[in-house]
Amino acid sequence: MRKRLDRHHPHYKTNEALWRKLRACHEGSGVERYLRKHPAEGVEDFAERKAATTWRNFPRLTIDLWLSKLLERTPARALPSELAPLVADVDRRGTPAGPLFKGLAELALTFGVAFAMVDAPALPEGKDPDKLTLADARAYNLRPYVRPLSPLDVIDWAFDQDGRLAWLAERAYVESDEAQPFAEAKPQEAVRIWWPHLWQLWGKSPDGKLEPLDDGTHPFGQVPVVPWYAEKTAPLQGKSPLTGIVDLSLALMNVQSLLGVALGHAGLPRLVIYADGDVSGMPMPSHQGRGLQLEPGDKAQFVYLPADSVKALQIEADRLKADIRATIYRQVDMRRESAQAEAAEKTRLDLSALHATLSGWAANFEEAEAQTWRLMAKGFTNCNPGQVKITYHKCFDLRTAHQRLQEALEAEALDLPSPTFRTAYRADLVKGLLEDAPPELVAQVVAELEAAEAV
Repeated sequence: MRKRLDRHHPHYKTNEALWRKLRACHEGSGVERYLRKHPAEGVEDFAERKAATTWRNFPRLTIDLWLSKLLERTPARALPSELAPLVADVDRRGTPAGPLFKGLAELALTFGVAFAMVDAPALPEGKDPDKLTLADARAYNLRPYVRPLSPLDVIDWAFDQDGRLAWLAERAYVESDEAQPFAEAKPQEAVRIWWPHLWQLWGKSPDGKLEPLDDGTHPFGQVPVVPWYAEKTAPLQGKSPLTGIVDLSLALMNVQSLLGVALGHAGLPRLVIYADGDVSGMPMPSHQGRGLQLEPGDKAQFVYLPADSVKALQIEADRLKADIRATIYRQVDMRRESAQAEAAEKTRLDLSALHATLSGWAANFEEAEAQTWRLMAKGFTNCNPGQVKITYHKCFDLRTAHQRLQEALEAEALDLPSPTFRTAYRADLVKGLLEDAPPELVAQVVAELEAAEAV
């Protein structure tokens, strides 16, 4: 039994700072806290640079790119009759299955793991569960629903001797009973503990002691949570694929903010004060109208920023951008034998590793969504979880339309003699250019192209 409200799992304590950094970079909020102060930078100058810093959200763009490919085709969902109506509203708030599970996939790609908490609403006061009718269930919307959680919401857990999840603690918030209209709401932090058949809500009493606030039962027969993994490292634990891009993006933000300051001072002298006996010097903050007083022995000197400093920052910024691009596409670092090979390599992305990564994520999310629906099925009396069938698309054509057209021109230039090959290649080209076209339309377009060639 937990004795402290603020107790956290060792894995949570180890990774909390990283998760908060990933969340800040993905949301683009509070990123300036990760800006690094230059050793020769004054406190006031650093504060000015921090206030003027802009964030280019490569992490969010990266996840949008991954998701656009992962979900370019809607997953196929074959569900029992009891679950089928829930596709239009999975969370009892009107969110359809597509956006909700896309949000879970986005959380998993951000943090390495996310959690689908399957919950069931409490019965209306005075209702006997043994006398509950189907009409009552529909009237009160009494059915299972899903709540997405990030690793920052799941703060503690334990497994039993058989390796099954024994209990899980979720961060929760409860409204104060003393809340009045027009008064500022002050939610009280609490912890909800889930067991295989019941849940407990714990909070702090007015005197600071740990006390139970509420409890209840649920129909799922297990701790009702399903982990969504990007890359599983251990049960309920995952590795974020976004970490490298976040670190590179933060480094780029720091370099570009320094570059902005350097460009602002380029060609303008910087007043440096040398205290008596000091050879390092201290740049003065560039505030207008500030008086300057020197102590005996101090020296003042105007120093121009070397042009090489600006160029070095620009080169470093370009290198970081290239590293971000390579990391997004999982580009393989290959040795280049010549300048010609290097130029060719810059125009070609090795997308095979990205394809394998996307296919792995699709398989993970397919299984996680299926488990989520099967867990929801346990909230119904006669619903068969075995009837749940979820299928994610796992074959991705990562070429652009321009690349496909270029390949088509090269194939035509070879004057390939095999009609079968040419027909298959045309079909592949048409599928790439008309990604959402049904098979019969693709066949019709290919037939028209062949007929035009025959003429």
